[in-house]
Amino acid sequence: KLTVGIGDGGNEIGFGKIHDKVREIVLFGADCGCPCGGGTATTTATKHLFSAAVSNFGAYGVATALALGTNNRDLMVDGKTVKKLIKGVVALGCLDGGTVDPNFIGDDGIPIDAVMRVVDQLGSIYAQWNGSFDRHF
Repeated sequence: KLTVGIGDGGNEIGFGKIHDKVREIVLFGADCGCPCGGGTATTTATKHLFSAAVSNFGAYGVATALALGTNNRDLMVDGKTVKKLIKGVVALGCLDGGTVDPNFIGDDGIPIDAVMRVVDQLGSIYAQWNGSFDRHF
């Protein structure tokens, strides 16, 4: 079966594919120092693993590639929707992993306005790829 993992820190599903390397290079990969006795390195592998500076940004990039490959913009999300979703889960008690601040609206410590710009830029790439224009020559 096709399985895909997208992550940024070694703790996300898929990084089990390179578990030993994560334990070697990621801070707290081998031992997080907490009573759980484990580290942040997951053991769950996937067939395909995509590493990204911010896991959600990597997922938005994969969605953009799928949208481009299928000519289906509906596979992508826009910045306003991302903001609405993040605000919604924070209201339910979820915390941003970068700040662990119950009042922070963003992703991995990145403020929501910046997150929205990244997502909307991917939408611009899709529009540019699928648009046509007269180059006047």
